[in-house]
Amino acid sequence: MKFSHKQILTFIAVLVLSLTFTTDSFALLRQIPDDMKQLISEDYLKTSVLSIENETQKSPEIATTTNEAPKKTEVSSNTTLLQANTPENITPSPEFCAYENPAKGTYSATIISVRKKLRVKPGETYQIKIFLKNTGTTPWFSKTSGCEKPVLSLGLDNPRDRSDLISDEITNRIVMDQFRVLPGEIASFTFFETAPKSDDIIKEFYTPVVEGVKWLDSAQIGLETYIGKTSETPKSAREKISLSMESGSVLDIDLSAPRKIVVDISEQKMFVYLGDKLVKNFRVSSGKSATPTPYGETKITLKQEVRVSAKAPHYIMPKFMMFRAGGYGIHALPSLGNDRGRYWTEARSHIGIPVSHGCIRLLPEDADFLFDFTPIGTPVVVKP
Repeated sequence: MKFSHKQILTFIAVLVLSLTFTTDSFALLRQIPDDMKQLISEDYLKTSVLSIENETQKSPEIATTTNEAPKKTEVSSNTTLLQANTPENITPSPEFCAYENPAKGTYSATIISVRKKLRVKPGETYQIKIFLKNTGTTPWFSKTSGCEKPVLSLGLDNPRDRSDLISDEITNRIVMDQFRVLPGEIASFTFFETAPKSDDIIKEFYTPVVEGVKWLDSAQIGLETYIGKTSETPKSAREKISLSMESGSVLDIDLSAPRKIVVDISEQKMFVYLGDKLVKNFRVSSGKSATPTPYGETKITLKQEVRVSAKAPHYIMPKFMMFRAGGYGIHALPSLGNDRGRYWTEARSHIGIPVSHGCIRLLPEDADFLFDFTPIGTPVVVKP
């Protein structure tokens, strides 16, 4: 097939623009259909130009034609978030918003990468760019796309929907850079934060949210930023960051505070505390109705890397911590020595369901943390 002079020039222009404005280059290149080498469709060109115009107006680094300042909102008591303004006069065509609803529509996301500075100066404004892959079966649309649903944004989290706003025009959402991201494609979220004017170490949490449907908790992102120079050692800083579950400064975490384990049987969850700060929560599997886990307050009296039950079928229980006489313990998922891993594989699907013989089971990675975190004598509270 022969190309017209106009088609060739247009294709080159789109390609050059997509490579120049790198904040959206991957999305633009993915939008090029397989038959682009044979035909450049007007609809595609329109979509590409809209995407490029949208990106150039949203990024202060490349926007040179707008005099509007980025909109501003408080993220926490420590940082100020800036989201570059998005044009409101660009509306995609109805065909752009149309999609076939799958028989089993699912929403899920995977974190691809994060681009940001690890260390900044006090008062410095810095860019953050987060990339997420659409691993569900339903397309995502941005709030500014003009499409009714499903709209996906990046929500400010921990505490969820935190909204210490300066302007009534700003919500606690970060708008997706692209108008539309199909299943299998990658979305990006670009925003700016202004660091506090004093030395600090902060951690901020963000979670993608399909508006009016659900939060995609498995793709929650925790980002730490070192501001200036603090008195923390590298080791203590890393430990405090790993234990922080709320957005804000990590400097107020006291690593020497007493530790405590609370197990909620009705929720099938474990909550781990350092002083009065919640630092971890895990799903568990407690005793089934015939062999329930006893309620009450006790303490860890014994720790073993591996324990093998005395009675058949002789369960192998890694990271075992006894908290009550009679063999009741907290441990990683059990296994059997002669079943080629079948029982252990089945046990993984039981997390969150009370099926044990009275012990409290954890996923292996959670048991590893708890075993290292809690010394003998740590209080254990089991409540209904």
